[in-house]
Amino acid sequence: MDIGGLWAGFLAALPHNWDEALTLTHAILSNPWARTFALVVIVYLTIRVIASIYSGDKQGAELGPVAIRAHTSARYGRDMVRMPHALMPMAMDGVSACCKIFYVYNDSRGRRRKHLVHTVRDAKLSLSPVDLPRVKDVIYGQEIPEAVATRHVCFPPVDVQEVAGAVPGTPESASDYAKLHGIIESWTEDDSAAWISTSADVKDEIGVGKIDFIKSRANGIAKVEKGCFNRLHFRPRYENRPNCVGSYYLQVSSFPTNPCSC
Repeated sequence: MDIGGLWAGFLAALPHNWDEALTLTHAILSNPWARTFALVVIVYLTIRVIASIYSGDKQGAELGPVAIRAHTSARYGRDMVRMPHALMPMAMDGVSACCKIFYVYNDSRGRRRKHLVHTVRDAKLSLSPVDLPRVKDVIYGQEIPEAVATRHVCFPPVDVQEVAGAVPGTPESASDYAKLHGIIESWTEDDSAAWISTSADVKDEIGVGKIDFIKSRANGIAKVEKGCFNRLHFRPRYENRPNCVGSYYLQVSSFPTNPCSC
């Protein structure tokens, strides 16, 4: 096959002036199949441009705070992350991305901190035009480990509830301290949390990841409390002790080059 001859014939068939270009255009538009194909191409390119703009705007942005519940439908699998359009434009529905869940809190010195607790790789986004229905089984980032000492963690500055009767001593357990003073009930950041849903096992893994992080930091402080040499590292760790009550934030990144193909 003479490729060079075919290419030369193709170039020769192209219009070489304005009149020839108009004639060719009219001939193409007079064919209904050609018009349909051209319309499909235009719509495809428009969707691709819009999706690319939105993906660039949301790439790496922290979305939240979010409340995380399990899917209520069996048709949503482990790789599906469902959220309302208030977090992500509807044009991103069906797009594959990497979803990271961060636990965000203020440490004992009031500095904003975040810790990655879970990653859903190659997640498929499912956008809802309305807010997701609320259920009882939901996590906000307020899970407090049972075996963590109060002195090894901190809590957000809330209006602590007065204790009726004699003032008790500070509970040894962080969970008992939170219950005594109504820390969770006084925490208000979760009031504005947008609800998202994942599979039940992913939701549980997120909660466990947050608890393991608190335990790890608290255990590190407990370890350097003992011994003269270890106490040299006590102060910096104590000043950076984690907050048991915070919020989850969602970060969506690694959008594909062609969002419409997902």
